[in-house]
Amino acid sequence: MDALARFEDALEEALESSFTRVMRSQIQPVELAKRLARAMERERTVGPGEVWAPNQYEVRLSPRDYAGLESFRQALEKRLAEYLAAYAREREFMLLNAPVVTLMADGTVGDGRPQVLAELADVPAARPSPQPQSAEMGRTARVPIRKPLAGFSLVWLADGRAQTLGRSPTTLGRALDNDVILDDRRVSRHHAQISMEAGGVWLTDLASANGTWVNGQRIVRQALKPGDVVSLGGVELVLKRGRGT
Repeated sequence: MDALARFEDALEEALESSFTRVMRSQIQPVELAKRLARAMERERTVGPGEVWAPNQYEVRLSPRDYAGLESFRQALEKRLAEYLAAYAREREFMLLNAPVVTLMADGTVGDGRPQVLAELADVPAARPSPQPQSAEMGRTARVPIRKPLAGFSLVWLADGRAQTLGRSPTTLGRALDNDVILDDRRVSRHHAQISMEAGGVWLTDLASANGTWVNGQRIVRQALKPGDVVSLGGVELVLKRGRGT
C-alpha cells in the first residue's frame, strides 16, 4: 500500500471517528495531498548523492474552502504531514525534520484552486523526540546524528515478511511518519523505537497503549539480541541479523 492509499485510509478512519460536520469545501483532502506531493517534487533540492525535500508547507485556500475544512483543520494538517513523511520515505528523499503543513485562508485564491508553497527550512521538528537529545545531537547544526542499524532486520512472525533496519533511532508504530509502519489497530500511533547505543541494539516503549514485550515480558527499555521476539500490542516480530528470511 503506497503513501496516498494509507493517507486515504487514515483520513477515512479519522472522519468516521472524530469529525461530525459535513465538509462544505470545494476541495477534497486527497486533492490537497496530491498537490503537496507535487510541491515536494517541484521544490526538492538535489545534492551530492542525496535529494533534500521541503519540510515546511503552506496551503492557501479560498475563504469558502477554508471554512469547509476549518472544523477539523488541525487533524487534517497532521494527517497531511504524515502523508508527506511517508511520501518522502518511499522516494528516499532526505528531510531536515518532520514535515509541517499549515492551512490558511487567502481571499486572492479561487474556490477549488489551492496554492501550495513549500520551503526547506531549518526549524525544530513538529513532533518532539520521545528521548532527550544528547549533547552530541545538540551540537549538530542541521540534521540529528542517526547511527546506522545496518545488519539487522525485523521479521513478522505472522507471514515471514522482513524489513531491513537502516538508521537509528528507528520508530515503529501505526502513524505514517514512522520508519516501520505497522497497520494494526493494536499498535499505537508511535509505539516504540529501536536504537543503536554503545554497540548494542535497544528497544524503548513510547508510552504505548497496549505495551511492548520482549520474549513474553513487558518492557519499558530493553537490550535486544538476534532471535528475540518483540510484541507490539500483540503484533509479533523477530530481530534478525542480516536481511531476514
